[in-house]
Amino acid sequence: IVGATGMLADAVRARLHFAPGERFSGDALDRTQTELYAAGLFSSVRVDANREGTATAIPVKVTVSRGELNDLRVGGGGGVDPLTYFIRGRLQYSRQAFLTPLTSFVFDARPELAFDTDLCGFSFSCAEFRGRVLARLTQQDLLFTNVKGDVEVGVEYLRLEAYTRTGPRAALGLTAPLWQRKLQLRVGWQYAYWFFTHVYIDPGTASSLGFGTDTPNSVGAYTATLILDLRDKPIEPTRGVYAELRGAKGTPFAGGSFDYLEVTPEARAFYTLLGTTAGARVRIGRITGDVPVSERFFAGGVSSHRGFSPRRLSPADPVTHLVIGGAELLETSFELRHGLGSPWGIDLGGVVFLDGGDVTSRVGELDVGHLHWAAGGGLRWLSPIGPVGLDIAYRLTRTGPGEPEAGTHFNFLLAVGEAF
Repeated sequence: IVGATGMLADAVRARLHFAPGERFSGDALDRTQTELYAAGLFSSVRVDANREGTATAIPVKVTVSRGELNDLRVGGGGGVDPLTYFIRGRLQYSRQAFLTPLTSFVFDARPELAFDTDLCGFSFSCAEFRGRVLARLTQQDLLFTNVKGDVEVGVEYLRLEAYTRTGPRAALGLTAPLWQRKLQLRVGWQYAYWFFTHVYIDPGTASSLGFGTDTPNSVGAYTATLILDLRDKPIEPTRGVYAELRGAKGTPFAGGSFDYLEVTPEARAFYTLLGTTAGARVRIGRITGDVPVSERFFAGGVSSHRGFSPRRLSPADPVTHLVIGGAELLETSFELRHGLGSPWGIDLGGVVFLDGGDVTSRVGELDVGHLHWAAGGGLRWLSPIGPVGLDIAYRLTRTGPGEPEAGTHFNFLLAVGEAF
């Protein structure tokens, strides 16, 4: 082993898929290299076998490099939907080998200014500030190989449709592979203490949801996520399936004042025939018990339901008509993706889709035969960082009075990456 000593060399040895005395296998060398890259500890990995000569034992040389231990990234950008424009910034500092050779530290700050086009256009006098600051410690090989532990603390200030929320948050997590890296389990604990500095909906509605300017929320929960990933690649998959099951149990034993159970399963499938990839996705969410307002479901947007702006498919306050989220959710999408060649030297692709879904105030109210449906298509530039393009959706059902975004049929979305 070259490029690693001590604890780091032990981490390399623990990921070798071969041992002295075993029959030579090129596949074992490939799996070793993949495993070492996947650990996220090294910027470069080489696994070389010297098969020259007549010796019965083949020497194998593993060469790793850590790269720079310190990394600082500064960036900015913007976003747009039919109702809001965003200006965003980001500052991220990361440090490898922070406490031990297998410990990493990340500091992440994300400020944002949002402009409501209906209220003030681009005037800074009424721009809404949003932002969060997080710090995270991650320990690789915690107790066992490939078991990852993390600790996260932060503070958040967020102006949403119905309220402005601010407060500290913390989380602990443990991630372990159950079957190679195809099946993984994560268990953890999360806690947040939210202050509501402004409430924009009817006081009676806010009181019924358990929050208000004089009613902070203490939300603690134990969490678990099981992920099965059998796709050929995580970005732009062409075949395979992906499934995950997320659960959270809010309880006073986790430090909160709400007792609730949240279960959110999701499944995706992909298949390619004659250069066209068909994709399907379904996601279901249910929260029972005493539901915190911060945990309620919203739908809409490029990775949810493309017939609506982000978060706009949701139950609303009957007085102010501002969205407040729901306790039950269903999202489903069907897509056909096809490459369009390279006119003018630019790789292009196209997509057609059908999205359906709904969010209801209470569990048991959702009617799968009466969903919001939207159909549309989009054009993609298959850039080096992934697909970038524009989607246009047309709502087919439920556009009348009393519905979310009533009277609106068309929705335009900037797509960065595929919807799922």
